[in-house]
Amino acid sequence: MSHALLIERIVGRYCQAKDESDKPSIKPARYAKDMMLVQVLTSGGWKNRGQRLAEALGRWTHRERGYIMSKKKADRFKQLYDEGWDAEFMSNKLVPPKKKD
Repeated sequence: MSHALLIERIVGRYCQAKDESDKPSIKPARYAKDMMLVQVLTSGGWKNRGQRLAEALGRWTHRERGYIMSKKKADRFKQLYDEGWDAEFMSNKLVPPKKKD
């Protein structure tokens, strides 16, 4: 088996997002007591809206490949994500959804 094929099999499942329709998963964190883990699939190496929003509310943990946050912040993340909020790439400031006229 080639090296490239082996890497694709190992990390391929973390790069499966086709578009924004893939919902983030929220579950209890395994290594942080009383915290929640938010995992968002990536698309091509660029952070999508879910990842920017999760980074604004939590912190990245490589061990679980997701963002760690409290239960209250995880509930807020879900609410903001469903309403269409975003976060700025550099400053992590929350950006309200665009109004459709």
